[in-house]
Amino acid sequence: MSFDLSNPIQSLAKELFNDAKTMNKKELQEVLFFEERTTNKWTLDECRKQYVIDQLDFIKNNMDDEWEEISVLYHCPRLEENNNE
Repeated sequence: MSFDLSNPIQSLAKELFNDAKTMNKKELQEVLFFEERTTNKWTLDECRKQYVIDQLDFIKNNMDDEWEEISVLYHCPRLEENNNE
């Protein structure tokens, strides 16, 4: 999959999800920002989706102002929701 520079956040999310698809549930639980007792109740697909959210949130929190500019510029509603929490 090639990276689409016109939609960098969405492209990154797709790449992260592709990475998550190579991991089993135990591997994902080790890197999720939730305790294992919580993620034990989740399906593999829920863990994969949360992995993408966690990674994007981590990147966003380390980019501060740049993240807001990118999410608004490329209109990524899911990321804008997280920014308002």
